Amino acid sequence: MKLIKLLSSLFFLGKVINAGALNVYVGSYTTDGEPSGNGNGIYQIELNPKNGVAQAAQLAIKATNPSYLLINANKLYTANEVGEYNGESSGFVAAYDIKPDGSLQLLNTQASRGLYPVHLSLNKSGQQLYVANYGSGAAGSAGISAYNLTADGALESDVKYSAYVGHGKDASRQSSPHTHSVYVINAQDKQDLILAVDLGLDKVFTYHNESKSNQLTLLAENIILDPQNNKLPIGPRHMAISQDNKFIYLVDELYSYIFVYTLDSATGKMSFKQKIHTFNGALKGDRNYPANAVISPDQRYLYVANRGQNSIAQFSIKANGELVYIKEFSSEGDWPRDIALDASGKYLGIANQRSDNVTIYQVNQHNGSLSKAVKIAVPTPITLIFANFK
Repeated sequence: MKLIKLLSSLFFLGKVINAGALNVYVGSYTTDGEPSGNGNGIYQIELNPKNGVAQAAQLAIKATNPSYLLINANKLYTANEVGEYNGESSGFVAAYDIKPDGSLQLLNTQASRGLYPVHLSLNKSGQQLYVANYGSGAAGSAGISAYNLTADGALESDVKYSAYVGHGKDASRQSSPHTHSVYVINAQDKQDLILAVDLGLDKVFTYHNESKSNQLTLLAENIILDPQNNKLPIGPRHMAISQDNKFIYLVDELYSYIFVYTLDSATGKMSFKQKIHTFNGALKGDRNYPANAVISPDQRYLYVANRGQNSIAQFSIKANGELVYIKEFSSEGDWPRDIALDASGKYLGIANQRSDNVTIYQVNQHNGSLSKAVKIAVPTPITLIFANFK
């Protein structure tokens, strides 16, 4: 009886899902969205971890502009990059159940209050979800949202929203705030340290949040400057944080650098340590716009996606937190908008937005190099995440 039940739970869309397979979820810009793309929502790719063979992508569920995905246990959350929700000026966030066969079932959606949400982070307890709203130039449209989650993982309606004002040094890209990502560190028991990265203001805001109150308390506004030219705009987009929370690797979108900082978790203040270019050699096109960075599970390597160069740059991480450039690998597509590692660190996925494909590399566990690229067609992929079938 148990065997029959197991087999039935692994049967999906006319095929049997392999237990232990890696599942890749891919968010896309969609035909009904603005910004728009060729996609229809969230796609699902099954990857056999034994031989690296990937199945064709299947539409897991229709959704509008799921621009960032986050998984916690059997729940999947999306930031939906739109400027209107239920007739109001707002983006929205969605929560899904992941079924045993990998299919998705919508739990609920909630307004983000800001516009065009693009990034999510969840605290260690799984009870608070934080959202970065990129904004549109309208007053109060960029900032971060904080949600409590119900016992079944749904989003509660009482969202706390912190909006930003001001502008940066680049008139075309920084005429207003653009909150591009948000991260959470459990600095103390029952207290989160939140880091909000704003591309338009060249700042990283840090907050404390008490778990019960879901009330953000501002600790510091870290101004991101190039120590060699403090008049240069930076455009911080994403960051990677070391496992011990000591080092921050901040991706500069406008001039292709990684800024390395030390972090004081008690005060939320960041101290500059290093600046290093995100690619080596000549510029291949008019501009390069780095997207995001990820750190290998063993904390030995950092990878950065370069849009324009269409490369994934690999760096080694020294004991003092500084980076050393190693090598670049082709993204095997155009405009690598997002990269992700699976939990084991054996696979690296790339969402190539403009070439309508996802690339999955195998990661050498000895030296971190990438090889045996597999390309899977997905319309306008902009984000991806790995999950495991149990």
